[in-house]
Amino acid sequence: MDGALLEDITVTNITMRDIISCPIFLRLGSRLRGPKGTGDQSTVVGTLQRVLISGINCFNSASKFGSNITGIPGFNVKDVKISDVFVQHVGAGTAEDAKDRVPEKENVYPEPGMLGTLPAHGFYFRHVDRLEMSHVEVQPAVA
Repeated sequence: MDGALLEDITVTNITMRDIISCPIFLRLGSRLRGPKGTGDQSTVVGTLQRVLISGINCFNSASKFGSNITGIPGFNVKDVKISDVFVQHVGAGTAEDAKDRVPEKENVYPEPGMLGTLPAHGFYFRHVDRLEMSHVEVQPAVA
């Protein structure tokens, strides 16, 4: 969010139960609030790339937010691989929610609920280059 270079990240072999937020959340934004004395970092959008997420099991996710991976216009999240993921998710969207336009909010603090109810169940992607998913299951859970 503040000019950081987030690259070559691996998240693997995690089990989550009874979570109240989204299971997977990756956000590239442009708050541009880098620390003073860091040169151009306070005026340059950072990067979020080369991310591997695998071996994730999430049971009884009570969140209305699915997993969310988003960049911003002109600055995409790049090279994300998601594999061997199981998410049991309640969800909460309606047909009307699916019609809403999701705001960009590129300069807002990153948190799962920042974009509101998303027009997707399980995963929402926007401004992502080279996304690969394999062996991913989203199972509706009873609220």
